[in-house]
Amino acid sequence: MMDVIAAPLSKHFKVITYDCRAHGASGKPPSYTLTDHANDTIGIIDHFRLESVYLLGASMGSYIAQQVAFTISERIEKLVLTVPKTNGLIPSLERILKENNYNLIGLGHHEITLKLLPHLAYNQEAMLQHLVVLETTLSQDEFAAAGKALAAFDFRRNLSSVTAETLVIS
Repeated sequence: MMDVIAAPLSKHFKVITYDCRAHGASGKPPSYTLTDHANDTIGIIDHFRLESVYLLGASMGSYIAQQVAFTISERIEKLVLTVPKTNGLIPSLERILKENNYNLIGLGHHEITLKLLPHLAYNQEAMLQHLVVLETTLSQDEFAAAGKALAAFDFRRNLSSVTAETLVIS
């Protein structure tokens, strides 16, 4: 997935990507938090001894990036948030399902993605060419743990402390 985003950026920037905790090839702990994700990102910034960075986060990554940006605001020079939200008080997927009364029982992640695509992308035709950014290899239990890690975060009070020049893409 990251090649779709990282490859074009790497022509102009030094790009560091990683598999978030419990995603991709990373270990799959049964529980973790959004703060764990943010601390992992800060740990990578520290590991490479980077004094300032441009930080990009898409979807869940945008939630992580927001927390990183207000935790170490002095080290984030530019911030790009793609399809972000400032809180997880109402999970987006749960809201879409309730509002549209979808029956997704028995469907796999790919089928669910295709069914919900009208609610996930303004330009569905373009998104069909890049569905990899919405795909997951997580099992149902791992997906549930990921959802639990994102439940009930609320950054609205913290965002005023972000000093980075910020681009929000929705």
